[in-house]
Amino acid sequence: LMKANIPARISFSVASATDSRVILDEPGAEKLVGQGDMLLSTSDLAKPARIQGAFVSEQEVKRVVDYLSEEGEPNYDESIIESQSKMDGMFDDEKQEKDELFEEAKKTVLKADKGSASLLQRKLRIGYARAARILDQLHEEGIVGEARGSKAREITLSEQEIKEELDKDGAQNVYKQEENDNNKQQEEQQNEEQEKDANGQPEKKQGESNNKEN
Repeated sequence: LMKANIPARISFSVASATDSRVILDEPGAEKLVGQGDMLLSTSDLAKPARIQGAFVSEQEVKRVVDYLSEEGEPNYDESIIESQSKMDGMFDDEKQEKDELFEEAKKTVLKADKGSASLLQRKLRIGYARAARILDQLHEEGIVGEARGSKAREITLSEQEIKEELDKDGAQNVYKQEENDNNKQQEEQQNEEQEKDANGQPEKKQGESNNKEN
């Protein structure tokens, strides 16, 4: 029935003459070489015409998509996600646990002086749904304001509060570094004690041995 209503047909490369007959009612398409090579059959052609169609490889498609992804940010309507989040909250009274990337996301939006799902996607390398959830959590904590359609959310903290939050993160990093240094020092001391137990005395350095011989 479909063949009767659509007299013009196109066939790309197929596996066998039988497949070609299904499409064109005659063999030939099984001899095509692929990559846009095709046969066109219309009511005014005595036999199918071999023509070259546009061909784009998978590698080229990926290259174009990667280029577009790097050049432009997606323009999402965050009010839709916010509305959905409110509906989900009606069925779940328990407070949602913070995402493990919450603190990093907070630092990201404070440094950028704006909050948006696309910003978190790009900086944290996460999907849109997760970025939107983290953004809602930032709003619940009073870090960012309400959704403003396609515009980024405003930071609701004062300049002093922003500075304190960022300084707090820096102090935590210093504490972690000091803790790592202390652990390393303790490990070195333990290794020295183990060498003393194994040899009966600490290993002499080459310079000290030469001085005693002289």
